[in-house]
Amino acid sequence: MTTPAQTLMLRATAALTPSLVAAALLLPHAASAQEAKTNSPSHYLIQAVNRLTSVLEPSASQGPHTFTTTLKVTKAEGMPSQVVGREMDIAFQAPDHLRISGNWEQQSFVVCRDGQQMWIYSPVDKFGVVGISEEALTSSATAADNTNNTARMGPLKLPFPIGQLALLPLFADVKLLPGEAVGTTPCRILKVTPKKEAIEKMKVPQGTVQLWLRESDSFPVRFGYRDDKGTDVQIDLGNPQIQDAWPEEKWKLKANEGDKIVTAEHYFDNYNPSAPLNITVQDTTKVNKRTPESSYTITKFTFDGYKGEKIPTLLSLPMNQKGQKLPVIVFLHGIGQNKNFLKEITAPFNRMGFAFASFDQYTTGERKLEGKPSMMDSLGAFAERPAKTINETRRLIDYLLTRPDIDPQRIYLVGASYGAITGSTVLAKDKRLRAGILVYGGGDFSKLLDAYAYHLSTAAALGLIDGKDLNPEKPPLPVLTQAQERQVGMVLGLIKPFASRFLGVADPIHYVNQISPTPVYFQNGTHDVLVAAAAGKALQDAAKEPKKITWYESDHVGIDIEQTKQVLADGLKWLMEQDDQFRPPEERGKPLPPFEMDRS
Repeated sequence: MTTPAQTLMLRATAALTPSLVAAALLLPHAASAQEAKTNSPSHYLIQAVNRLTSVLEPSASQGPHTFTTTLKVTKAEGMPSQVVGREMDIAFQAPDHLRISGNWEQQSFVVCRDGQQMWIYSPVDKFGVVGISEEALTSSATAADNTNNTARMGPLKLPFPIGQLALLPLFADVKLLPGEAVGTTPCRILKVTPKKEAIEKMKVPQGTVQLWLRESDSFPVRFGYRDDKGTDVQIDLGNPQIQDAWPEEKWKLKANEGDKIVTAEHYFDNYNPSAPLNITVQDTTKVNKRTPESSYTITKFTFDGYKGEKIPTLLSLPMNQKGQKLPVIVFLHGIGQNKNFLKEITAPFNRMGFAFASFDQYTTGERKLEGKPSMMDSLGAFAERPAKTINETRRLIDYLLTRPDIDPQRIYLVGASYGAITGSTVLAKDKRLRAGILVYGGGDFSKLLDAYAYHLSTAAALGLIDGKDLNPEKPPLPVLTQAQERQVGMVLGLIKPFASRFLGVADPIHYVNQISPTPVYFQNGTHDVLVAAAAGKALQDAAKEPKKITWYESDHVGIDIEQTKQVLADGLKWLMEQDDQFRPPEERGKPLPPFEMDRS
């Protein structure tokens, strides 16, 4: 099993595979220059390189132009079978414009980089996401919110000097094969095989590239790659054209009336503290009622989120509260959990006098997406979930402040995993919280994507390992080879800029320094496969004092139950220290009860 976030990444990786393969075919081979005789195989290869160079990195004297083509995967042995037959329309304009459109799972989509802005749009789903714009990077409004840490994107170019492509023939054997037509286009065929020295010294892949070059101008219209490990890939470039530069408006997202477009600049706009809460209590259950010191109630109710969306919630209260106002903990669960996790961990907190509240975050529990969501449905929900979680947490605080049995000065937050990622932003934005604990969370999406769980998910998406029963929370996990890690690293390297642009506004690394002066306690694991230790440290380092940090020699919280109980017990002890000033002397320094988890 994989988490919803990993499943979404798997789908997105598979959807982008055709263009990634095309890039992979172009990038591995660098060499030294040599003279090539007219009409020799090397001459045709150099002509093809020059044609590609004029598209990818044109000289200043050429002036702007737009390259368009349709990529079609006609063969994909050794890769996920679902990519065969896939087509993508590509438009590229150096140095910083790229538009990819196509269909996946009967859903159309468009992904575009327009200078310093990126967007994705599905006209069928009437949904789009616009990343942080160039203006937002420097605007005073964004800077005040500290979201302007997103790095500027560099030009779209090859990862090595373009001139090195012209040196290719020295490091490869180039043969001219009998010509054939691609469609109705007569083509020469080149077979390019890296020499032994290139394989050994430059670690060039030990495979063979075939290029179908248009006879009229040597422009490549088909790429093929084959190796002895079962990879046999072929990609056609349909109707490649170099045309006058597109006008700027053609690169913009053109939404239709009624479309839902998520933008970074207005991501957190939907919190309205004056909106009606419309509380509806459904039932109350008594637990351990025969044991007064450990008895508590659990009430199930709903409150209204944005535009009246019902938010299912649980609230537990100790039964021996003796009429005094209670401190309360707002608990934000992990990405694959729901509000019912409260039932497993609430007892020790209730016994120490805390009320405990948790709600179903968007896409979990009673708020799961209906039916089988499309890729764009999943992407849209994933993009909206952080803002919904943060805003709905604040609405829950609004409600708790109306209750006569809750002390308004003693509202605490505990977030675990995904709940810690979103919870850190809640702590930054809402100063009604007395203190907070971030349990195995992290920041900086590029570091979060370095978690081993995402490496395994990507390897499964690429068909490198069997992902059928993959569950990062159930070790032992597969170990990737160096070759597999190299391929996974290339794909994640392409995904990271998209993640930072589309979801960067939700990255807690931009807000965590605003938690101060609210006390915060960070708990993280040194061997965490779901939230990389580097991401945990990044969030800790970005936070200001007062803060406490504890590192555990552990994997992700929840995998080892005994370790999890220790983490929760340490958290409860710290909360007691924060709350002692409000308690009568006889309750201060009170020993904790045995920390058990009710997994029934």
